[in-house]
Amino acid sequence: AAQLLGRVVTAAATWHTALGEHFARLTLRGWTDVDAARAFGTAARALVDGAILAGRSGSPTTRDDLAANWMRLFLAFTDGMDGAGSTTLERIAAASSAPPTVEQRARLAEAAVAIHSRAGWRGLTVPAVAGASGLPAQTVIRIARGRCGLAGAVWSSNVPTLWRAARALARHVDGREALRCFAEQVADMAQANPEVSRAFLDDVWAYTMRHGAPRGAVDDPRVPVPLPAMFEHLLTAHAASFRPGLAEPGRRASVAAALVNLTLLTCLTHPHAPVGTIAELVLSSAVDGLLASGAPDAGDAGPGDEPS
Repeated sequence: AAQLLGRVVTAAATWHTALGEHFARLTLRGWTDVDAARAFGTAARALVDGAILAGRSGSPTTRDDLAANWMRLFLAFTDGMDGAGSTTLERIAAASSAPPTVEQRARLAEAAVAIHSRAGWRGLTVPAVAGASGLPAQTVIRIARGRCGLAGAVWSSNVPTLWRAARALARHVDGREALRCFAEQVADMAQANPEVSRAFLDDVWAYTMRHGAPRGAVDDPRVPVPLPAMFEHLLTAHAASFRPGLAEPGRRASVAAALVNLTLLTCLTHPHAPVGTIAELVLSSAVDGLLASGAPDAGDAGPGDEPS
């Protein structure tokens, strides 16, 4: 009987943990630490058990009260995306504080990557990064704007690897194959951390809605993760593979941005698709119509100006 009761209690806590994680995904909230989800499940199970016992003793808890208490418990164990656990005063202080230095941004990025590698997306919160980096919470908020900005810091750790791939592909394969291979590599990185990729895109879209097209501002989340510039580098290196109109810099930039958006969005909307399938979907949508029929490939001649 004791073993059976133990299994029932464990199953109930597991159910509440799973429900809490589902709510966290729906509400774009993160757990306050790496063990918070499990602790929440145990506490939520105890809350429901208490309501059942209260009902048996003649003091029933209404469903609305039980739901409200469950949600209060959920909020206590999670951080919001916008402030990610910060208080209103911290957000006000962040808005009025001095602009972050390059050194502070580097410390934040290093801390975010280390926390994510150790605790995953669940553990990547503003309080955690503030503690690991030694920066005040308001400075972390000023730099990252919230938890989505921390996702961009994690994504930026892929940039050196992606630039090396782009340069190699610009030299050694034909234009379509270069774009296909690079789209595969981006898709592979996006699928490896879907929650981080989704949050990064949310941050980019929110910033774009407020500020418009990229202008190189230091707080622009697109600056540390220049995926469009990498695709544009490949389009420039293999210009002879495409129709003459693509030689215009503005057109190349537009196509490169479309390739980035299509690749990441296809990863999120087809989470179980092989990266090869994703790459082919992207190229058939945005590239194949731009190929020059029978044109020689300029890829073997080497890329144009190397990015810094």
